[in-house]
Amino acid sequence: IYTGQRERDQHSAGLYPRLLGHAWDSLPLPLIKMHGCKKAEGVANVEMGRNLLAQLAAKLFGFPQAGQNIPVQVSFQSKNGGEIWKRTFAGRSFSSFQSEGDGLSERLLSERFGMFIFDFALVVDTEKLLLNVRRWKAFGVPLPLVLAPRMMVFESVVDNRFYFYVEISYPVVGLITRYQGWLVPSE
Repeated sequence: IYTGQRERDQHSAGLYPRLLGHAWDSLPLPLIKMHGCKKAEGVANVEMGRNLLAQLAAKLFGFPQAGQNIPVQVSFQSKNGGEIWKRTFAGRSFSSFQSEGDGLSERLLSERFGMFIFDFALVVDTEKLLLNVRRWKAFGVPLPLVLAPRMMVFESVVDNRFYFYVEISYPVVGLITRYQGWLVPSE
């Protein structure tokens, strides 16, 4: 169980600093630099689920195909108080829109993938920034959390570089995708 208090800092320009408040300053420098840049590049390893349902789900979201040492580019574009994250793995892209949650999701990171919205609690845990799913919606309709995909998402530092880890699975279906790697600002 994590507890904490966040005060809004209206003067912070970035989405993550606004959501994390004073906890932002406790993040490792490579994470702070990454969330302040416009473009980054690096390398990732990607695993995909093997069954048909997992592959259909991965295709629906546009997740990257399986492979090792895949070149990755990520661009961050500010829009309407949020950020468009465009991730390109070996020339194949998928995007999401991240913004501040509202209503019951106030102070959560809200990420939209097409018709789905996932609300994450940002938790600073020693040297990691964890993204824990707290709510989700499809077509704007709130759904029970027990039916949400299982996600393990975090950012950390490995070899003094920004490191990301994303694993998404679903009960019965199993692993949908797991991708992990490193990025450095390319500006």
